[in-house]
Amino acid sequence: MTLTPRVYIDLDDDGVFAAGESISSDILSVRWQRGREPDAENTPAGTAEFVVGDTGGNYVPDNALSYFGADADLVNSVRPGREVSIAVIYGSSTYQAFRGRINRITPQLGVKGNLTVAFYCVDAMDEL
Repeated sequence: MTLTPRVYIDLDDDGVFAAGESISSDILSVRWQRGREPDAENTPAGTAEFVVGDTGGNYVPDNALSYFGADADLVNSVRPGREVSIAVIYGSSTYQAFRGRINRITPQLGVKGNLTVAFYCVDAMDEL
């Protein structure tokens, strides 16, 4: 069996990750690291990074019609501070892998000139 990641951004900032807030179909890569270490004195924040393919310009800041472009409704926009959930499906079970907030968004040119956007996230330990 394979692991299938699901990534959600809480676009309306209501604390609920609805099916319409999934960006899983755009995901090219995803990774996360838990911050909690049981034997460590200093507990670092957990981090996550995911990269989306942006063939439609949905994540480009210069595109006024994108998720975080100039005309994007601030309620339904992608921007730093938005909550993110990463879950993993294995067989018929779903496991919560990461929950945190977008810290930084970096558009970049990918292989063969394809536009990609990297999202860097931190969990709640970063706020302590």
